[in-house]
Amino acid sequence: MTEAKDAMNKGVYVEPSKTLYAEFMKSWLEDKGMNVRKSTFQSYTYYVNSHIVPALGHLEISKITPRDIQSFYNDVKSSGSLSSENLRKLHTIINDSLNKAQKWDMILRNPAALVDPPKVTKKEVEVWDEDDIKTFLDFAKNSRYYSVFLIALTTGMRRGEILGLRWKDIDEQNETLSVVQTMDMNGELNIGAKTSAGNRRISVDKNTLNQILRLKSMYKQELMANRPLYKNEHDLVIRTSVGTPLNPRNLNRIFYSLIKQSGVKRIRFHDLRHTHASLE
Repeated sequence: MTEAKDAMNKGVYVEPSKTLYAEFMKSWLEDKGMNVRKSTFQSYTYYVNSHIVPALGHLEISKITPRDIQSFYNDVKSSGSLSSENLRKLHTIINDSLNKAQKWDMILRNPAALVDPPKVTKKEVEVWDEDDIKTFLDFAKNSRYYSVFLIALTTGMRRGEILGLRWKDIDEQNETLSVVQTMDMNGELNIGAKTSAGNRRISVDKNTLNQILRLKSMYKQELMANRPLYKNEHDLVIRTSVGTPLNPRNLNRIFYSLIKQSGVKRIRFHDLRHTHASLE
């Protein structure tokens, strides 16, 4: 009451909004969809609908307290339903949405700004040694997607960059690969990396380049065999037997299956990038 009286005296009083947080988050998401990448928007939508709204959506936006937000974080952490990195993403979304509510004079101040951001506990990076690499690659040679793993280990390219690689991005004469298109976790192709630094040219060794070029003859045979079904609208270097893009989730399943069969230490696909860096 004292704060409200003081605000009225200063001419900055904000009428408390009775809008439910769930209702406000619908419009917040719509606005975000105009300014972020499709994959980022899909991520925001998931966190809002699966975590934030079920926990806080029933509250009037002007009645959300720092204690409400902190208790939500505590519940998520104790349940183990999300990693510390994803819990931090929840905070980022809540803080950003309530900042907008404050700018729009729906609340006097942002309660999330009074809550300490959840601490991110970084996982220890796992890498393969040279024996692990040799064992895995020897075993994976019979896999259709052997080239994907070889490219990752010899260039340090990310999964999305490899799956988005096109034939026109390969410079055979100068032995380079250009990163200009990526694939997100939903299998969507996006021109341009997340940052300008992501668009780059990468040197590739002769063995890896030759392995990539061998795919051309395989694809010609598959086109002949599967012509009625074959689709190649994106000029992709890595594709399925009917010419369609390879979904990242399917690649993950293949990768982990090969790891299990070969008996090497289990690591994430992204750790192939760290493995490459550790060998340089």
